[in-house]
Amino acid sequence: MKKIFALILTFTTLAVYGQTDDWFLAGVTVDGTYKLEAKRGSGQMTKNQANEFIYVATFRATSDGVIKYEKKYVKWNECNQGYGQLTTTDMQGKFTYTADFVLGDGSGQSIAASVATDMCRSYKQASEKNAAEQAKSKDQSI
Repeated sequence: MKKIFALILTFTTLAVYGQTDDWFLAGVTVDGTYKLEAKRGSGQMTKNQANEFIYVATFRATSDGVIKYEKKYVKWNECNQGYGQLTTTDMQGKFTYTADFVLGDGSGQSIAASVATDMCRSYKQASEKNAAEQAKSKDQSI
C-alpha cells in the first residue's frame, strides 16, 4: 500500500510540477505555494554594477498562481567562500531582494541554498571551460 501511495504521489507531483523542455524545477516549498524554475541554458558569467564577477540566470517564480520572471545571481567570491547572498532582480536588472545561503546546505530547508549551490557549480564549470578554451587558443596562436 505504501508503494502505491508513493507512486501516486510521484505521478501527482510530476503532473502538478510538470516541466517543459525550456524550464526545470529549482525548488518548491513543502506546502506547494511557491515554485521556482530555472530557464535551461540561461546561465552566464558577467559582472554586476559593482564590477564583481557574477553568475546570473533567468528564473520563473510561481506563488499562489501568480507567475513572475526574474534573474538571480551569485558572486564568484561568495561561491569560493561557501556562503553569501543570492541576489534577485527583475528582468531589467533592478534589485528586488537577497536571500542568505550556505553552499551544500543539505537540510532541504532553503531554496536559496539549493539554487546558489547549483549556480556556483555551473559557474565553476563555465569558468573551467572558458579557461581551457583560452589556453587552447594560446597554443594555436602564431
